[in-house]
Amino acid sequence: MAAKLIYGMLTSLDGYMAAADGTLVLPVPEADLHQYFNAQMRRAKTVLHGRRMYEVMRFWDTAGDEPGAPEVAVDFARAWKETPKIVFSKTLREVGPNARLVKDDLEGVVRALKADVDGEVMVAGAGVAAGYGPLHVGTDIGGSLRLPAGWCGIFTLKPSLGRIPIDPPYAGRAAGPMTRTVADAALLMSVLAQPDDRDTMSLPAQSIEWSRLERDVRGLKIGLLLDAGAGLPVDPEITAAVQAAADRFADAGAHVETIAPFFTDRRRRVLTNWLGHSA
Repeated sequence: MAAKLIYGMLTSLDGYMAAADGTLVLPVPEADLHQYFNAQMRRAKTVLHGRRMYEVMRFWDTAGDEPGAPEVAVDFARAWKETPKIVFSKTLREVGPNARLVKDDLEGVVRALKADVDGEVMVAGAGVAAGYGPLHVGTDIGGSLRLPAGWCGIFTLKPSLGRIPIDPPYAGRAAGPMTRTVADAALLMSVLAQPDDRDTMSLPAQSIEWSRLERDVRGLKIGLLLDAGAGLPVDPEITAAVQAAADRFADAGAHVETIAPFFTDRRRRVLTNWLGHSA
């Protein structure tokens, strides 16, 4: 018997999980997608939340009782209330029905759940940063590794397509590590970066010393992208931190070249037309 940890995160189409002011605004899904979430919640043996997400989700404590509430919403509210919840917070003083507040020993609580619960335990994407597990694997086409890692303050990389094989194959989707340290990611890459005939895009075997982290970077070519050309403006302190990291590589002898925004007006028009024809 062992619990299966299910990590989940809702994002907008342009890759954001919060509004510009930092508030969490969850979209209202259409009925078919709502039913999917309903079934997922009903399968869960326990739900793990931090303070902010729990406060948002407490909407469902009473949403099913509202006059005229759609049946699909009533069904989710029922599943939410029936599912036990564990809330990790040092600032909350109390939690609602069928919920338990945990202020410390997060690792011990999660280890106990994994050992004692037979079924799915749902946690948010920020769970990686909280240490719910030591090593994690994600996939990325347009940022699904890099954006969550940036939000959660963890390490990731998007390897070359086919470096980590995927079954079934999926054009454009690269798998990569999500870990708390660079060393952990190197360890994971040393195991995952192997050829596999089941993936038609799998790269041939290559001798890469993943764990040799201390190395001479002189002559290394690095592209520096400070502006993608789309989305919200980058905060000045983020730009400064990235530029400072690039300067350190340059000082060590690497060739750092700033890359122009790849999301040009022409590409934006092409994408808009393509989405319009696909709708």
